[in-house]
Amino acid sequence: MQHTGAMSPKLRRMARRLALPALGLVGLAIIVAAGFMGRTDPEPLVGQPSLEAIFPTDGANIVAQDRVGADLQPGYDGDLAINGVTIPEDQLDQDNGLNQLVFHPGPGKVLTALQPGKNCARITWWRVEESRTAAGPPRQWCFDVL
Repeated sequence: MQHTGAMSPKLRRMARRLALPALGLVGLAIIVAAGFMGRTDPEPLVGQPSLEAIFPTDGANIVAQDRVGADLQPGYDGDLAINGVTIPEDQLDQDNGLNQLVFHPGPGKVLTALQPGKNCARITWWRVEESRTAAGPPRQWCFDVL
């Protein structure tokens, strides 16, 4: 019997059956890796001591269910808006005394997921003993959702 180098029909069928699941696993691995690489630590801000950090960082790549927010110094309060939608206070995560305004999209919330592509967030903040009308100019930043 001569060896022609060609795959047998049985081997060819098996390769076809395994190709699609293998490609699916590779695609899933790429998405998961992108999610981990897109996670960034809060961006420390210079020149705005009352606003300590924003997250994700300006220009970061994140996934549709990732958190968006800002870290304020103690004694400050604020409003968070994402893509022009103000996030109700009761939909912000509890911050356990960290004075952070953090939103995770999800079912039953004003945003169930972040939209693919460019998204922008805006934080407006003020001293607690003052009112929102005493707030300075808001800080806006944008990030990409994969």
